[in-house]
Amino acid sequence: MFTKLDPKLDVVFKMMFARPDCKGILIALLTAILRPKTPIRSVTVLNHLLARRHDQALPVSLVAPV
Repeated sequence: MFTKLDPKLDVVFKMMFARPDCKGILIALLTAILRPKTPIRSVTVLNHLLARRHDQALPVSLVAPV
């Protein structure tokens, strides 16, 4: 049996989108949500570290020049 992970949890979001090899997926997500007038070509995750404890939240900071 598989357990579904909730992507709204910061640790799951970071596991899915903050890894360097997932930049394309993150750009696609940001483009779908923000709908910028010019395409997002690159994104930099400033704090990709995961919290050491489950009750400690670390925000995701992004830089996406458009």
